[in-house]
Amino acid sequence: MEPKFIHLRVHTAYSLSEGAMKVPALVKKLTENHVPAFAMTDTANMFGGKAVSKFATEAGIKPILGCQFYLRNPDSDDVLKSKGRLIDPDKIVLLVMNETGYMTIMHLMKLSYLDNPTPAEKPYLKMSDLEASNEGLIALTGGVEGPIGRLLLENRPKEAEETLLKLKDIFGDRLYLELSRIGIEAERQTEDKFIDLAYRHNIPLVATNEAFFFDADMYEAHDALVCIAAGEYVSNENRRKFSVNNRLRSEEEMVEAFKDLPEALQNTVIIAKRCNYISTKVQPLLPIFICPDGLTQDEYIDQQARQGLQGRMERHVYFEGMTPEQKKTVLNKISTAAAALPSMTCDFTQTKKVSLVKETMTSQGKMYYKKPDKLRWEYTSPYTYTFIFNGTKVSVKNSKKKSVIDTQSNKVFKEVARIMMNTVTGKALNNPADFKTDVAEGSSGWLVTLIPKRKDMKSMFNKIIITFRKTDCMVTEI
Repeated sequence: MEPKFIHLRVHTAYSLSEGAMKVPALVKKLTENHVPAFAMTDTANMFGGKAVSKFATEAGIKPILGCQFYLRNPDSDDVLKSKGRLIDPDKIVLLVMNETGYMTIMHLMKLSYLDNPTPAEKPYLKMSDLEASNEGLIALTGGVEGPIGRLLLENRPKEAEETLLKLKDIFGDRLYLELSRIGIEAERQTEDKFIDLAYRHNIPLVATNEAFFFDADMYEAHDALVCIAAGEYVSNENRRKFSVNNRLRSEEEMVEAFKDLPEALQNTVIIAKRCNYISTKVQPLLPIFICPDGLTQDEYIDQQARQGLQGRMERHVYFEGMTPEQKKTVLNKISTAAAALPSMTCDFTQTKKVSLVKETMTSQGKMYYKKPDKLRWEYTSPYTYTFIFNGTKVSVKNSKKKSVIDTQSNKVFKEVARIMMNTVTGKALNNPADFKTDVAEGSSGWLVTLIPKRKDMKSMFNKIIITFRKTDCMVTEI
């Protein structure tokens, strides 16, 4: 049986500080109510597009992607009308009909955030933006919070009609004049005028119910959410308030509310049939970085790293009166270590213990440390090791001239990893029970993971992952 009403104004929790319905819970609720389709129209973003597409389709519900955009109030550009005040923008709802519409709405989103706003203003669109980019989109006029509703409430009927006709010129038969019956005074003041304009200019009416929460039981919690976002007290009567009817009302409730305007209900179903697009998962679209002077990306990163190192040396290591030979000696020691471990920067001190950041962090070639206050980094240390990988042989040297050479790869890797952990923690880890070692062999090398078991070690870090390749050894995660 065909539905009699489809929700076209649903705000998920991605309507930041407004919506209180998380996408999985929303889809579950709609499934329980046997809802065949709904439109996501979060305020000024489409963060929930992927989630809505995934969860809704899995539940057998048709998702309609859309957004409630802010539309610049032309009065903002009129000094006499604005009187130097910041005027709030109007609202307009755009729904995606097809892939072209999705690309259009993405372009408009970019305009609203990056091209239009001035400081202290919300991300908005201009009417000229809609004139230039509207293909594949259905527009709802925004009800009492849209440009037509605002002008009618300001007793400017001629301007309201002109704005409506301008939107009709832009969207043609893809424009719907929006009616809502939440129960606020502004609706009663404008509804008859909305209907007159729609019939006079042959613009279809559509019934909506802007939903921010599930049911009446959530009203007070949602009201508190809005107060927190605005920095207001619940007891303050002169603040933004929603209605208890800003809930996810049932089809039966909406049919009863608009029983005198059945065409407005039917148009919600027609719009749902016109919108046919699902946002699917795609591979990351990473930019192509062009390196100067014909360098590869690896070569350019290496060049930038060395320049950065030189700057750090000048600021933090070299001191006044240091001879060029002394600078060269210090730099050579670092360069030697970098040649053996090209993706790892180890800064240890001889006088103080260096503690690790507690959380596991991913980083291409760096281990992060908490720098002790008022302590200069020392680039020479008894904990400096040279790792050389040659076939299945690994040579590990420490300050005591101890070396480990073995042709059994896993044993060698575990020993290297154990010495690495001793280095990082400054603790003796000779008992195999102190840590867990996992070795995974791949086509290009080996991955060794060390996980501490001792409580004092767990408090310092979660794990160390070392990648052994055929040409180098580097720490890729710590």
